[in-house]
Amino acid sequence: MFVVGINFDHIKQKTLAVLNPLKRDLDDEHLSDADLAGPFVFALLLGAALLLRGKWTFDYIYGFGAIGTLAMYFLVNVMGHDSSADVSAYKTLSVLGYCLLPMVVPALLSIVLPLTCGSS
Repeated sequence: MFVVGINFDHIKQKTLAVLNPLKRDLDDEHLSDADLAGPFVFALLLGAALLLRGKWTFDYIYGFGAIGTLAMYFLVNVMGHDSSADVSAYKTLSVLGYCLLPMVVPALLSIVLPLTCGSS
């Protein structure tokens, strides 16, 4: 289903692939799709969960995301020895954005559960 160019089925498939990395039945179409809607939602969800804890972190999330994306884009393209297999910045941002999901889950849990270590 497409809404304004957003393919929700691809977002769902990529999200499930991040949550279950041992499942290996993703199509090449899903892997080559560099959508940014899913990572944007995950970044907003992480920021909103941390905001509910009383911490303003949107600038850190997007700042580290931008710097990390540029660094990974540079490293992948410099280390790749085949110039025809260049990885785009959009694909790098998409992969790193979907990798935010395992950080979103504890952030959402921290709203209702105290996740402190040690004794105070």
